[in-house]
Amino acid sequence: MTQVGRRKENEVQNECKSSMKIKDISIISIERRERPILNEMSTGTILYYNTKSVYSSIVRMTIEEKGLSEYITAQHIDLFSCQNYQPWFMRLNPNAQVPVLLVDDKPIYDSAVIINYLETIIPNPSLGLDDAEDLQIAERVIDTIRSIRVPVLFFGIENSDDFMRKLPDLEYFTVKKPSVLKEWASKEPELAPAYMYKLYVNETQIHYRLKDPSYNQEEWLRVDALLAVVDSQIFKNNAKYRLESTCVAGSTFSVLDAHLVPFLSMIISLERGRMIFLRPNLFEYWKQIQLRPSFLSVYSRFCDQPNHFSNCRCR
Repeated sequence: MTQVGRRKENEVQNECKSSMKIKDISIISIERRERPILNEMSTGTILYYNTKSVYSSIVRMTIEEKGLSEYITAQHIDLFSCQNYQPWFMRLNPNAQVPVLLVDDKPIYDSAVIINYLETIIPNPSLGLDDAEDLQIAERVIDTIRSIRVPVLFFGIENSDDFMRKLPDLEYFTVKKPSVLKEWASKEPELAPAYMYKLYVNETQIHYRLKDPSYNQEEWLRVDALLAVVDSQIFKNNAKYRLESTCVAGSTFSVLDAHLVPFLSMIISLERGRMIFLRPNLFEYWKQIQLRPSFLSVYSRFCDQPNHFSNCRCR
């Protein structure tokens, strides 16, 4: 992209974000993030999520680990029917992304902010890390996970022969999604800047990345490099704490694990499990993590809506 193109992209992005008061969120440690204003859990709290959303699962793992699922109603958002672009949801989160935690009619969005809020209101059990070295490792791994373009992994063309297999996914981004955004932008003037920004991003940043195999290959190389680091770190961490069970950093399940587990689950769902299974420390970690009640609750069926909380009351 030329310098003029970058300036234009930045201008449009800033204008749209300013119009909808969208804030950029950068991931740093739980202890050092700005705390949300809300300070107590409400019995009317709702989590809007999607089963296949990595960041939704990160929050759901956190909720289960902290024993909060009975206080939160889980509501599934169908992304492929564009439910996240309906005006009621856009008013909750102008980024049109899940997860969103609604507490007393006040939305909290971005998984990092939600986790931070949950740590604030229910400090025990804590998923934070006290050791400075562990904290540094967690920040580095979480930053990398958040920087990986998940849609490119899910929907991007892997090679020149992969086009027809991914055609239904591509049609969502090239036909269905733009049509929905334009329709709602015309019907909802108040939300039009947010809709037009999403349309701009879809047309200028998503289309070409999904259709170009080099982007998909690049992201998988980044995933592979991350898994190599994690595999080595698990070995070092187990030796450091002399653990019988396995953790990536620290001696107990932490915010790092809450991020890593859904990421590993995504890799397996995309039929890339060998990237995990061929790494002995990571494979042992994955086997043990599947025995945790939080994993069983998030990744098992307990009602007719896939992967709701273990005590889901949605039906």
